[in-house]
Amino acid sequence: MSSHSRRRSISLLAGITLLAALVPLPLRAAIDGEALLEALVQNGALTTEQAAKLAKSNQTTSPALVLAAPSVAKKLVILGRIQAQFVALDSNDKATVDAAATEHFLLRRVHFGAKAELAPDWHAIFLYNFTGNFFELAGVQWQRSGLSIEVGQRLVNIGREENISNGVIKAIERSAATRYLIESANGTRLGAGSYRVGVFADGTAGDFFWGAALTNPEQSSTGPLAAGTGNSSTNQPAVWLDGGYTFKTDARKLIAGAGIGVLPDQGGLAPGKGKDLTIGSVYADYTAGRFSFLTEVIASGVQSGALDGSDAFVHGAYVQPSWYFTKHFEGVARAGYVESDGRGVRLSDIVPGSPSAMVCERAQDFYLGTNWYIKGNDIKLQTGLIYARAEDKPNGASATAETYGVRSQLQVNF
Repeated sequence: MSSHSRRRSISLLAGITLLAALVPLPLRAAIDGEALLEALVQNGALTTEQAAKLAKSNQTTSPALVLAAPSVAKKLVILGRIQAQFVALDSNDKATVDAAATEHFLLRRVHFGAKAELAPDWHAIFLYNFTGNFFELAGVQWQRSGLSIEVGQRLVNIGREENISNGVIKAIERSAATRYLIESANGTRLGAGSYRVGVFADGTAGDFFWGAALTNPEQSSTGPLAAGTGNSSTNQPAVWLDGGYTFKTDARKLIAGAGIGVLPDQGGLAPGKGKDLTIGSVYADYTAGRFSFLTEVIASGVQSGALDGSDAFVHGAYVQPSWYFTKHFEGVARAGYVESDGRGVRLSDIVPGSPSAMVCERAQDFYLGTNWYIKGNDIKLQTGLIYARAEDKPNGASATAETYGVRSQLQVNF
């Protein structure tokens, strides 16, 4: 190596080392790792063999970023997900003027987070949703064999489909029943599950599993809601219980369970004092070789939840079979429905991006699609045909609305 090249390599090494000392810790770990070794090899400061030996002496077992932290943290793992979609949906509202069709590219989700190991039994974790501007997960966890206790924000254990990661679900978007009863409230949708701030306990005993939680009653689907100090309609805690059984052999697996949540002051057409809400679900998730089958029934009693002020028994269900044609290609079908019991449901409540806004009494949704697992769920392309239909007005008048089209999504996990 010439003296000029050697001086250049030493300067480069000094500069990178100084930069690594000045930048925040997570970025420092990235500079201290593979990128630094590659830069030194390219500039002649190290041979390929020397870099390989250094990498081997400090190797990790995961492609995720892992580093030693200077405080109580022993290890830090960086998490991320990007989902890009194309949506082409049209509508046909028989009792209203048709809305413009949707043809749009969008970032469905951009997630970034980290998990820190604080001690053998203690972890801290957060996962931020940049497209939704809120924390999907943020808290401290204590965990030992058969028992986990968390304090912070996470999903409550209501809805099997809701608790399957959005990076793993087979039909791109969740079913009408899940979206209408569980996901964020909007005046018609209930928002009776999903994200809550509180204390969560989960455990196992052999093949049985159970969970319990005490949380704020309101859904914390935004940053300000998660950080709020409460008011007259949110100061009574909600109680959640669930349990189930896992049956597993070499050839098949069945997970069956149920859950219930009691939410004070979250009933009515909008949450209000003295109007409570109760929600429950029963599900079965079965896998045998290339075949899988997921089904669930979700129901909720809502005090003063109907448009005329009466109580509403809102319920829905879905079935979802799937089949791997090859190791990398899978076919998925789903059918489901929602009955609002006088509350009203819009197709835009259950199909993201639907241009239909007519309020109807009940709705059905159908999905038929394929999944191409380029590298498992870490790089995956999904495409599906969508058809949804809503019928009749909450007051009994005849009406029909339809949404139909295609949705495609490319996903990368890192």
